[in-house]
Amino acid sequence: MSSQRILSGILLRYPRATSLQKVTCPNAIQPFLVSSVRGYSTKQPFKVVDFHGIQQLIKSSSNKNYVLLDVREDGEVADGYIPTAKNVPLTEFEYAWKLSDKDFKEFYGFDKPKKSDKIIAYCLKGIRSTTAAEYLSDLGYTNIENYVGSYDDYIRKL
Repeated sequence: MSSQRILSGILLRYPRATSLQKVTCPNAIQPFLVSSVRGYSTKQPFKVVDFHGIQQLIKSSSNKNYVLLDVREDGEVADGYIPTAKNVPLTEFEYAWKLSDKDFKEFYGFDKPKKSDKIIAYCLKGIRSTTAAEYLSDLGYTNIENYVGSYDDYIRKL
């Protein structure tokens, strides 16, 4: 039982362990296992937007060349959202981004962003928005920003 707790603690502490490798050391009596842990991301970092940046975008009447993308679920959005935001729940991303431009607009109520359009993703606390930004980057979108403070930060600072 105690070894399970220790093992669970190790697994939780090192969630990115990708494999175990057998290593032989010439001076060692027996081979031992080494965890191969990747502690970095190979993806390009996204520009991070803060509360003040979001406020400037919302208040700027001349700058409407962006999509403020709320990736929370419908029930969360019903509790409130950032003005000018468009909603595509992260759980629908795979479906949504495969739609034609016409079907996307019909289903979500706004034009499907072009790959070069500025997209600022947000969620409740910044975790899903990071996943959304990575997903869009993998699809070839090049101008992605992430409001990591997200809706939780926004309502606290209003």
